[in-house]
Amino acid sequence: MGGIICPTCNTLNSFSFCKQCGTPLTEDAKQLMEELQLTPEFKEMEQLAQEIQHMEMIIPISSERDQVRDTLNRKLRERVMMLLAHDKGEINPVIPDPGESPVDKKVLDAKKQERIALLTALLDKMSQKPDPQPAKVRNYAMACKPQGVRLAWECNFKHALHSSPCGCAKPQLGGKWIILGKNTRKEIKDDK
Repeated sequence: MGGIICPTCNTLNSFSFCKQCGTPLTEDAKQLMEELQLTPEFKEMEQLAQEIQHMEMIIPISSERDQVRDTLNRKLRERVMMLLAHDKGEINPVIPDPGESPVDKKVLDAKKQERIALLTALLDKMSQKPDPQPAKVRNYAMACKPQGVRLAWECNFKHALHSSPCGCAKPQLGGKWIILGKNTRKEIKDDK
């Protein structure tokens, strides 16, 4: 009756999933999440969310100046690695490749939009249909929520954006997760 405190983020909750971080808090919620995680759609959705999250961390090259700076940084890295290896007594050290090459901003944005479109299609496919039991709708939606992407719950009640189905006055009418951009101006408002 007093609610459940999330063991992950210490948020007080009234429902089966944490409204803050999405952690399943009851045995039924854990079982539902485990079942959904085995579906190919959920696995693909998680993969896409991870790819989008990774792309958000990449600093793209958007000018010739950035390209020159990146080249100078790579040469500096090589020189420092060479000096460190010589200090250890290595004569002809092999300098490991730093990893990803710099990416053009337009190319990165196009790849990101492609992944977002695929993820949006999967979220639409897995959207919750209306059901007379609000708890069933809330639990399914929270179990389907991919981590690592900024999302809002668009309810079928008034097509408002909520932080989760827990913030909707009538979650039994169903709804879906939608992806919010980095600089979105859309208002997220939970019902009281």
